[in-house]
Amino acid sequence: MAAQARPRLILYLSGRWKRAHADLLRAGDILWRGPDTDAPPGTGPWQVLPRLPRDEAPLLSQYAALWASTGMSAGEDFARALANKHYLYGVLAVAAQLEAVSRLIDEHQPAEVLIFSAGPSHEPVPAVGFANSESATGSRDLIGAIVAGVLEGQITGCKVRIEPLSGDLMMNLRIRRPLMRAATTALVGLSALKLMAGRITRRSVMRDAVRTLVFVRTREHARHCARIFGGQEGVAALITPQFTQGGARGILDALGDAVPAAFPSLAATLKALAAALLPSRRSAPGASAAMTCAGFTCRVSLDSVQRDLHATRLFAFQRALISASLRDYPDLRACAGFEVQGPFAWIEGCEPRRLGLSSMTIQSVLVQGRSIPLFPCSDRFFVDSAPNARLLADVGAEAPGRVVYAGPPFAVRPVQAQATIKRIGFFTQPYEHDLSARVLERLCETAARIGAEVVLRLHPRDTPAPYAAVMARHGGLCTLSQGEPLSDLIARLDLCVTRTSSVTKEALASGKMVLNVLISDFDRAISADYLPGKGAADGGGTIARSLDEIGTRIMAREQLAADSAALAQHLFAGLTLADFLREIDLSESGT
Repeated sequence: MAAQARPRLILYLSGRWKRAHADLLRAGDILWRGPDTDAPPGTGPWQVLPRLPRDEAPLLSQYAALWASTGMSAGEDFARALANKHYLYGVLAVAAQLEAVSRLIDEHQPAEVLIFSAGPSHEPVPAVGFANSESATGSRDLIGAIVAGVLEGQITGCKVRIEPLSGDLMMNLRIRRPLMRAATTALVGLSALKLMAGRITRRSVMRDAVRTLVFVRTREHARHCARIFGGQEGVAALITPQFTQGGARGILDALGDAVPAAFPSLAATLKALAAALLPSRRSAPGASAAMTCAGFTCRVSLDSVQRDLHATRLFAFQRALISASLRDYPDLRACAGFEVQGPFAWIEGCEPRRLGLSSMTIQSVLVQGRSIPLFPCSDRFFVDSAPNARLLADVGAEAPGRVVYAGPPFAVRPVQAQATIKRIGFFTQPYEHDLSARVLERLCETAARIGAEVVLRLHPRDTPAPYAAVMARHGGLCTLSQGEPLSDLIARLDLCVTRTSSVTKEALASGKMVLNVLISDFDRAISADYLPGKGAADGGGTIARSLDEIGTRIMAREQLAADSAALAQHLFAGLTLADFLREIDLSESGT
């Protein structure tokens, strides 16, 4: 009997597919594509490589060790606090695909691996979202091209062939970094003008009366600031640039009369502008290492990290702006902020400490339990749930401050079953749009059966296009919420449905039923305090793991309400906003 021919493994990792490339495929080929590629029309079926590796722990320890090897102090450079938002996401994305390909090769023993990719690229994993698909303006092709570059030189035991495709502009390093520098320089200049205009049109606070400054960059930050610090003497909100989210008008509206608003002085703004435009010193020139995963290695470079961060002028501008602004308040004792990870969090936490002030961070968005180089950056990091206090207490490779749960930083109302469900809200995420569209379709079908309507709320990085067909099919049953404050939207909903969004916690705090849809491997890999186990005692019944289960959970309205209430108890442990406010009462501590 003749030996069975070994198959070919086809990997479509990045780049623009053309019809002629289909002629290179054969019957019996094993077809896999990268998570940022679309299935080529007229071919397939294609299976999709994962976005996250099965086991992150070895990568995280290598990542922390790489930073530790530089000998940099925690307060030396904001690159030290890059965290996982973009750089580590890039490392994990590369590692996940390498790990999956290693398993495929072991399983199928292919005679040849044919890789369709732009590139391949041999540059280090990029540091910031401007460079990859984490940003709407970044490259969809860069991560796949880096994976192709690793595979090209490291697969053994079979033939490897690269079929080059054309890639997008942002994957070219010689183009990308100057574009990042030019675009963010223009953004910084515009932000400086907006700050100066805001200062002209807004009466300034009495600086010598301010004891605590609260850093506010977004409307949501302003909303939290007004709720938490409203009415406290000696507190002012320092408005710093939103950069990509509009001007200060929304911030001022959200603050209202609860907290006085302050803008950076003209001198501080000009100093920050100069700091952003001048060349920045790198504290880790040449520092790099190879991170290993499933027998493959990918290169990461701290020098490249700092080059990318310095090319995005926003961080240098923000650091200089806050540093100069703090010196303008002679009796200032403390600072507070809502940035929880990454360079902005480092700036808000470490700059005050460097000047001898105390600092606190109040968690208002999701922080995942991943080992990041510096966490928390401030003296005290107030988490918004009891599980997060346990999850995040030891997450940092270094921990200059401490993690505290003193109660939720928002009011919590009891969850109660509604007599009927009249309005369902679906909150999207900016990935796996096909799956989100199917979830929306199932929600509309369920809503039609129970006489309800569906309100679609897009993630800030999402667009309406993937959902247009579903909305058209269901006519007036499904509407789009745009520009409406999140709290107002949640208030008019009976049920909030999300895919791994911290909106879940805000909805629970508002007394609403919640449902988290975890269908894809990516969603199920997310670790968060509002995604508990399967037991009813901790709210596990608020999770739907299939499309069919979505309808089943919604139809069992009373059980879903009970499970939502159990999840609220699991998160908030019976504590209230009043407990939290007593802990941070500035009049008690004098700060």
